[in-house]
Amino acid sequence: MYKEEFPYTNFEGETVVEEVYFNLTKMELAENLDLREEFLALQTKLQGDKRELTEPEIMEVLALLKRLVRLSYGKKDGKKFLKTDEAFAEFQGSGAHDEFMYSFFKDPEKLLKFLNATFPQDLLEEAQKQADEKTHTIDELIEMSQEEFDRVAGTDPTKWSKEQMLAAFKRKSAA
Repeated sequence: MYKEEFPYTNFEGETVVEEVYFNLTKMELAENLDLREEFLALQTKLQGDKRELTEPEIMEVLALLKRLVRLSYGKKDGKKFLKTDEAFAEFQGSGAHDEFMYSFFKDPEKLLKFLNATFPQDLLEEAQKQADEKTHTIDELIEMSQEEFDRVAGTDPTKWSKEQMLAAFKRKSAA
């Protein structure tokens, strides 16, 4: 569950603090399987060197973000997390919605935090495990940051594959 508390200016010009909650269940994700394909296609398109996004790319990111926010927004009520059209309409009609959505443009790293906290943790862990098990070429291993290399290969050289060992040697000799 993603929780954020932030100040915003309401329509009366007053500064108020809003606390918002977002969460996606496994069933909600199952009912929206196309989200995964949308996300992966967008991720593939945006991979590579850091650069300015084009206007169409910004619109794609925004459309996906709006959909995720709509699917995941709710209100806590004791031990329950309630999602209703009325609750979302109330949020969307407030300055809080505008401030929350705009905050992703002010802090692009926030989107990753939002996704990691909103999606079911066991699904994220399984996806990470599958990604880590992906076979990387020696060149990919050489080009990775040290942090990513350690995550993929681990820090115990006795458990490295032949490719990981060779890449580690080449990384060391290039430094």
